[in-house]
Amino acid sequence: MKNGFKVQSSKIPFYSAFFIYIILMMYGTTMFMEIVPVTSMMYTIARTFLIFSTVYLCWVKKRLFSKVQFRYIVIIGIILLVVVISTRYTTILDSFLLCLLATSLDIREICKHYLKISVPFLLITVGASLTGVIQNYTVYVDNRIRLSYGFIYPTDFAAHIFYVWLAYWGSAKNDFKYRNMILPIFMAFFLYDKSYAKLDSILFIAGAVFLLFVSFCEKKEKTEWLYKLGMMSFPACMILSVLASYLYRKSSFLQWLDVLLTHRISSGDDAFSKYGFSLFGHYIRQQGFGWTPNGFDNSFGYFFIDNGYHTIILCYGILFTIIVLASYLYSIRFHYNAGNFRIVAILILISISNLVDCRFLNPGYSPFFVLFFCPWIMNVRSNNIKINNLIISK
Repeated sequence: MKNGFKVQSSKIPFYSAFFIYIILMMYGTTMFMEIVPVTSMMYTIARTFLIFSTVYLCWVKKRLFSKVQFRYIVIIGIILLVVVISTRYTTILDSFLLCLLATSLDIREICKHYLKISVPFLLITVGASLTGVIQNYTVYVDNRIRLSYGFIYPTDFAAHIFYVWLAYWGSAKNDFKYRNMILPIFMAFFLYDKSYAKLDSILFIAGAVFLLFVSFCEKKEKTEWLYKLGMMSFPACMILSVLASYLYRKSSFLQWLDVLLTHRISSGDDAFSKYGFSLFGHYIRQQGFGWTPNGFDNSFGYFFIDNGYHTIILCYGILFTIIVLASYLYSIRFHYNAGNFRIVAILILISISNLVDCRFLNPGYSPFFVLFFCPWIMNVRSNNIKINNLIISK
């Protein structure tokens, strides 16, 4: 019994699998890999546990989906399976199974449990890098030293911090006030000074200002604009990302903007020119300047797609992109109607961050991936009572 309500046993399979994947995926982005690397066997064991947990919860425990929801599961499952076979990107299928396990769980509760794993892991990794247990991977750019604090690249470190901050405000009940601006402003200057993560620093400050403004509007009961902005932000940013890449060579302004965005636009131009659109995506070999076990392959050179919209379109295909877009729009509408304005604001911030970051669907970074994988499936028939969008057991 917790807070007067029963803790549902059906939560255990999701959180067990969720914790395993958070640890595995976060670990895979750290310099601990230099000491004990994550093997394919570890992922196979984790995936096997995930599959059995899904089967156990959906069939053995007789969790019932409506006929419409079951059709969605079958159709989307087949699409994702074809994408995995075509591209070898298995993470999206794992994320889909995690979403099935997350049925009837509230995103705020998921964020809360995500923080229980990610924050200690983040602190342990930073501490290990500062004490010499693992390497503090260092990159030199524009005559600046960029520190990664135990992660494989400075922007990986910055992305983890950014999503931890979003997860905290995704789970918090208190209002976002002026004093809550202190931490993101500090982190913005810290990331700029120590990791030279310029774009992440801007995201932190802009995100804090935006959350403060949303909190102010919520008190004044003036939130209609938030719904309209939410419904526009993801599709608008996606369209602009694709158009910018296609028009890049013809526009001096876009070439200037590309420098500011550290070549996110030109990398998209190269990728679209080489691979083009596909229903089920492409396997695209990528190589950044981050640490890898085998080192940098000079014969291949640098090629990395660091735009979330380019990633889902090129790597996972048009059909998967439509699923993600539909899921986003559903999540905006669902949470706005439920009065979860901060979740709507966070989804808008993720839409903007996708212009310069590609990690929004990775459970090792973001707990909000469940809102981009068929959230309408998660809202199933059950013996639960819904109060202010919080699911509790009878």
